[in-house]
Amino acid sequence: MGADVINFDDQGVISYRFKMKKMKILKDVIKMSESEGVILHGEGQQGDYITLELKRAELVLQINLGSFLNEYRSPTCLSTCVSQIR
Repeated sequence: MGADVINFDDQGVISYRFKMKKMKILKDVIKMSESEGVILHGEGQQGDYITLELKRAELVLQINLGSFLNEYRSPTCLSTCVSQIR
């Protein structure tokens, strides 16, 4: 399977709208040239959001589901923490 490479300057962005159906697990490799930046951000119609970003070279996951708001900073915790809110 081939790989697509996307390069961004400090103003770059990519947008993708997912169809409402089951999806397979995705695996991406992201190589960052900067120590800070948003990797993924998605918003719902009622203000819910999920953001994955790099802050001072640390991976940070923020999840806001209305009554549930949390931020995960430990790289070893990210996959475990996401599975806990399903």
